[in-house]
Amino acid sequence: MTHDHQIHAPTLDLRGLRLEARPLSPAGRALRDTRGLFAPEDVDAQREWYAALDTLERGLDARPAADSALRDHLATLPDVADLLHHLTRCDEALSQAQIFRLDEWAHHLDAALEHALLASGAPLLPEPLPAQGKPGGIAARWHAARCTWRRHLRPPHHPAGPWRLVDGFDERLQAPREERRRLERERVRQRGDARRSLQADYGCPVDAQRLLRLPASDPRLTRAHEDPRLEARAASAFEQTFALVPSADERALTSTIDALDAQIDALEAEVCERCTAGLRSEVHKLTRSYQAGATLDLLYGLICLKRRWQGCWPTPGATLRLAGAVLPALDDALRTRGERCRPLDLSLAPGATLLTGPNMGGKSVTLQTIATCTYLALLGYPLPATHAEIPIVRSLYLLQGDLADDTEGLSAFGGEVERLRDALNAPEPKLLLLDEWGKSTNPREGSALGGALLEHLATQPTLSLYASHLPLAHPTQGGFVALGMVGLADADPGLLDADVQTHGWRAALRRHMRYQLRPLQRADAPAEALRIAAWAGLPPSLIERAHLGMQEPSE
Repeated sequence: MTHDHQIHAPTLDLRGLRLEARPLSPAGRALRDTRGLFAPEDVDAQREWYAALDTLERGLDARPAADSALRDHLATLPDVADLLHHLTRCDEALSQAQIFRLDEWAHHLDAALEHALLASGAPLLPEPLPAQGKPGGIAARWHAARCTWRRHLRPPHHPAGPWRLVDGFDERLQAPREERRRLERERVRQRGDARRSLQADYGCPVDAQRLLRLPASDPRLTRAHEDPRLEARAASAFEQTFALVPSADERALTSTIDALDAQIDALEAEVCERCTAGLRSEVHKLTRSYQAGATLDLLYGLICLKRRWQGCWPTPGATLRLAGAVLPALDDALRTRGERCRPLDLSLAPGATLLTGPNMGGKSVTLQTIATCTYLALLGYPLPATHAEIPIVRSLYLLQGDLADDTEGLSAFGGEVERLRDALNAPEPKLLLLDEWGKSTNPREGSALGGALLEHLATQPTLSLYASHLPLAHPTQGGFVALGMVGLADADPGLLDADVQTHGWRAALRRHMRYQLRPLQRADAPAEALRIAAWAGLPPSLIERAHLGMQEPSE
C-alpha cells in the first residue's frame, strides 16, 4: 500500500469518505487515518483484504452474540501506543498504572480476537500493511504476544480479573505486606479507641477527619485547650475546631508502617522493572499485536459501514462495473426528505466514453459516484452499491467545477487546460472523469477540443468518461462509446407540465427524470434547457427569443 497516488477530486470530500469508517478504539482510528491506498501491484493483497472482510461479516451475521461481544471489547480497548513507544525508546520502568493499562488492553484484545476468530471460523486475518509482504495471519502473531503477556504479567497464581501486583511476583513481598496489614489494623483500632474516648468525655461527635468542633461560647473550651489529646486548629466567631493528637503508640506504629511502605515500594519497583525488561525484550510481538488489534477494529468498522450503506465488497478487474451504486452524501441528504438517491448502473471499459444528457439529468452525480466508488475501493472500503468491479488505479482525476485560480491570474479555461495536462501526464493505470470540459471557451473551439480529446483517449488504456453538452464527433468516427441519460425523453408532457404547476419544477423533475443510462448511436446534444428555463420562471419573452435563435442558421 502506498501514499503516492495522484488523486485530484476537489468536488469530493475525500477526508470525509475516509472518516465514514468508524473504528471503536484509538488504534483503529489511527490506522484508518494513516492507512495508504491499494496500488496496482497490490491486487492480491486487496483480494485477501476483502475476502477477510467477507468471511468475518458472514460469521458475525450468523452469530449475533459474538458480534455484540466483539463490539464491546473493541470499544473498551485502551490506547497503549505511548506505552509501546516507552518500551521501545525509554529505559525507565513502567509504573503499576501503566502495566495495568497494558494488561487491560491485552485482555480485551485477547477476547476480541477470540470472538472474531470464533465467528469467522478462519485462522487468518490480513496484515494491516499488505505492501510490506505477503499478508499473513494476525491470529498466530497474537498467540506469540499472548504468551509474552501472560509470562511477564500473569504469574501462575495471579487471580482472575484485573491485573494487580500480587505476592506471586516476588516471594519477598508477602511478609512485609502481611506485617503492614497487621499494623494498619492496630493503628485503626487505636484511633477508634481515642475517638470514642474523646466523644465520651466531651459529649459531642468526632468526625471522619478526626476533628472535634465546639461552639464559641461552650464552657468546655477551656478544658479542650488544656487537653493533651487535642490541638487547637481553626477558630471563628461561632465555633472552634480541635484535631486529635496521635498518641505515642500511634506515632510509633506510623513510623513502622512508613518504613514497611518504603520496603514494599522498593520491592514493587523491582517487580515493575523486571516486568518492563521482559516486555521490552519482546516488544516487537506486542507491537505487531497492537497492529493486529487496530486491523481487526478497522475491519469491524468497515463491516458496520457496509451494513449502514447496504453496500457490497468490490472485486478488482480491468473494467469498471457498477450496479445499484449511489452517492452516499446525496443519498443521506435525500433520506432526510423521505427520498432516495436513484441507483446507477454503469460499465466502463478502457478507452473513451462520452456521456450526454439533459440538464439536471444526473451527469455530474454519475461522475462523482464513479470517483467515490473508485476511491473507496483504493481504501479497501465497502461500496454503496449492490455489485461492483473496480480496477485499481494509480491516478484518479475528477475535473469538475470551477477550475479557475484568481490568485495566479488563471481563467476558468486556463484552469481546465492545466488540470487536463496534469491528468494526461499522470501515470497509468488511471481514471479520468471530465464534467463539461471545454465549456469555458467559445462553443466551436470547445467542441473541436472535446472531439479531439475523445479521439485521443479512445487510443489510450485510460478509463475515461467525458460528460458534455457540446456537439462532438460521431462515436463510430471517433472510436469511442457514447452513453446518454434517458432524462425526460420518456416523460409524458402533459403530466410533467401538470406536476410543474402543482409541485414546482424541481420536484417535478425529480419525479419524472429518468437517470438510467443507455447506449447511443449518435452523440447529439439534448434539447431540454429551454423547457427547464421556462419552468424555473424566466420571462416568457426571453424564452421565445431563445426559440427563435435556435431556428436561425449558424454561421
